[in-house]
Amino acid sequence: MGMLESLKEKIEKVTRWKRPSRDDLRHAVKARKPNAFRFKDDGVTAEHNRALRTIPKVALPRKDPVYGRDGPLTRLWRRT
Repeated sequence: MGMLESLKEKIEKVTRWKRPSRDDLRHAVKARKPNAFRFKDDGVTAEHNRALRTIPKVALPRKDPVYGRDGPLTRLWRRT
């Protein structure tokens, strides 16, 4: 056994902390079914058109969230 391995063993005995065995992990992790989500948007064109009408009505923030009042996003928002 190498010096590093013997050092690891001594540390595990002192701290009682070690890597869990495969069997320990198998008992710690529960199997789950994936969650199924249903979105309102089913790809119908009418929903897309409604979104295009709604987006311009959304209020713009007073400042760029990263760069502040005169940030690049505020200039872009004003242009469109």
